[in-house]
Amino acid sequence: MAIANLEQLRHQPARAVSNPEELVGTRPSVKSMMLQLLVEANRDWSVSEVLAEYERRGFPVKAKDPKNALRAAVAEANRDGAIFRTAIGRYKSAKWYPSSEPSAEEPPDDEPF
Repeated sequence: MAIANLEQLRHQPARAVSNPEELVGTRPSVKSMMLQLLVEANRDWSVSEVLAEYERRGFPVKAKDPKNALRAAVAEANRDGAIFRTAIGRYKSAKWYPSSEPSAEEPPDDEPF
């Protein structure tokens, strides 16, 4: 039963927090913080950039080795398909993954131009 509860928690989306006071006693995980940032911005990020952004926002990663904690979160999120690698050491949310389906502006292949 405990494992089932953990699985439910694992798949809950991160909630946006604008006030650091809301985090007292309910600090989000390193992974959920990173995923929130990557979903907010349609760009790729390095581990150093994510750490710097969270410092800037007043939510520093609380770990003995913040960079290593974030690297572990990136590896897990990449394995889960929540993010994808755009270049060596750079990642982007799967929300922004380029679609292989044609957009509404593109005419279908079978229509003449």
